Amino acid sequence: MSARSPVPGVWQKMRTTPMKDWIRGRFSGRYDWEWVVVSAAIPESCRGLVREVVGRLGLWRREKADVARELVAHFADGVEAGASAEELVERFGDVRQAARLIRRAKKRQRSVVYHARVLVGRVVGVTAALYVLLTGWMMVGEPQPLSIDELVARINAPIADVPVEERAWPILREIEISSRNPSLDLWSGMYPKSEDMLPEELEGDEDETVFLGDLTPEHPAWPRVGVFLERAESTIEKILAATEIEHLGFRVDFEYRLDEEDLRMLYGDSAKEGIGYEPEPDWSAMPTAKRLVRQSSIHVLLPHLGVLRRMSRLIQVEMVAAHYRGDTERVLTCVKAMQRIGDWARELPMMICCLVDINIKKEALERVGQFLRDDAEVYYRSELRALCHQLASMTFSVREGIESEQRFFMEEFLDRIYSKNGQLTDEGLECLLQFENYAYGRGGEEEDTAPTWGHKLFSDIVTSRWLYRLGTPIASMVLADRDAMQAMADRCYAETHAYGAMPYGKMYGYYSDLERLSDSTWMKFRYIPIFMFTPALSACYKNETQGRLAQDGLMIAMAAELYRRDQGVWPADQAEMVPRYLPKVYVDESDEALRPLILRVDDEGGLMIYGRGLDGDDDGGVRGERPWPQLDYNYDDEVMPDCDWVLYPVRQRHGLATGGAA
Repeated sequence: MSARSPVPGVWQKMRTTPMKDWIRGRFSGRYDWEWVVVSAAIPESCRGLVREVVGRLGLWRREKADVARELVAHFADGVEAGASAEELVERFGDVRQAARLIRRAKKRQRSVVYHARVLVGRVVGVTAALYVLLTGWMMVGEPQPLSIDELVARINAPIADVPVEERAWPILREIEISSRNPSLDLWSGMYPKSEDMLPEELEGDEDETVFLGDLTPEHPAWPRVGVFLERAESTIEKILAATEIEHLGFRVDFEYRLDEEDLRMLYGDSAKEGIGYEPEPDWSAMPTAKRLVRQSSIHVLLPHLGVLRRMSRLIQVEMVAAHYRGDTERVLTCVKAMQRIGDWARELPMMICCLVDINIKKEALERVGQFLRDDAEVYYRSELRALCHQLASMTFSVREGIESEQRFFMEEFLDRIYSKNGQLTDEGLECLLQFENYAYGRGGEEEDTAPTWGHKLFSDIVTSRWLYRLGTPIASMVLADRDAMQAMADRCYAETHAYGAMPYGKMYGYYSDLERLSDSTWMKFRYIPIFMFTPALSACYKNETQGRLAQDGLMIAMAAELYRRDQGVWPADQAEMVPRYLPKVYVDESDEALRPLILRVDDEGGLMIYGRGLDGDDDGGVRGERPWPQLDYNYDDEVMPDCDWVLYPVRQRHGLATGGAA
């Protein structure tokens, strides 16, 4: 022990006086535990033991002073009882253990506020340590997605081995470039800006809404159809000739890698002045997150789909005109051409390509259904059979597109967010935010498709936008890792395929496990990419089923027409036509019991083919409100619409406006 005054000085008293005594003007020095020990009337060996024990406590000064007084009193009682100093020290035991037990007991006696503060401090400390560790961990990782060349090569793999001379795209591109204005544009073709392009008797006869489903020789716009087709005759012949080629052979790429002819095809003459064209960016000077987005498959252009859509509409106009002039062979040629154009669209197995294929073929079915109802007599038996076989060969499938999205797009998307070892990266999280803008259409939403408040909550708050502001380490603790994210994606696609295998009627009102999971805010947090990019896969399967069932309806209608010509009456049901006219009895997929589709003769003597609808009863062929071939369903209440699901005669879905809405 260092020598010190037997009486503490003023500074010592001031330093060991509690604030309460200071306020009263007293310098008591009652927290001076060393003075308590020095002034104690106990042997020096006991005094040294007390000093050692109190020195090891690590408690507050007040607590040390209390412990010192208690120990001094303990040893004083022992001396008074006649025990020697050596005996008292020996009976005291291990100094370290005694100090540890005393410290633990004193800390337990502290207030609840103290313990709460300690707990909060520990939590904050652990969180800070984890934050630092996660920050370092995320900074080490780096996304390693496919390069631009690898990405493009992987998308174009299905047509990589097709020889150039066996591809139809060079021919179609030349057609598009040479006749872009106005032959392939129905609106500008039928209603050009300059009336000098039309015969004098048609000037000023503009109708802003003309639907192909409404075009008949009695329609006011029919004279314009003739003028338009006459001007587009050479273009139509070139397209029909090109459809004899099996493969389209279009190679997708990024905009800045297109050649001059492709730019002219996309932007017309404005491409010469660089309008709508952006040269290849300087990737080395671009922030990593922005580069990850700009080099992703989202920015791969698919201009051929627009070209194929325009050409299919042109072929439809020719098909309508051919039917009403009695050229049935030309109608069959146009149907084959539209089927080929649809097959071209799905040549690259991407989801959007499969949907374009289905819609083109559904339009062909719609036109044929219109012709059969209006005037089936113009078709010979052989022509009806040929038309039936042609329509039967059409395929409607989105499974390849969904599987391609699963194998390619989702994996490629996750590669841009996570590193190779599965860790979320800082650049990847910022990339996810930019992808979220694409997914929810920031700044580009139509008023009638504006999201609900719940959707806004998800896209503005629940999404990683706020997480990123709080810091990527926190987001990494919330978002699932790469393996868990991939497992959830696989589960989503598996449920989607199971949904696609359902009968059409069961698709309505079906509530999947994933939809239940999406009701959880935590799941939306944890699996943001999955719920961001896979919400509409079930609608794709529904679109496929509508096309397939519309095809079934027309198969029955043509078989019934052949039956009527042979028997003189319409068949009462499908069973009468099997197997001579129909290969099987087609079931009503709107009916839970999957009973056969119903055949009925309407008041005009024509045939109706329909299902019972979701209410399950036969309402006599009463049509619903939804466009053909959709099934009526009330999403807002549980009462099923009291109507049937009419497949034939075809009611126009929305037609194909010759204006910009086509």
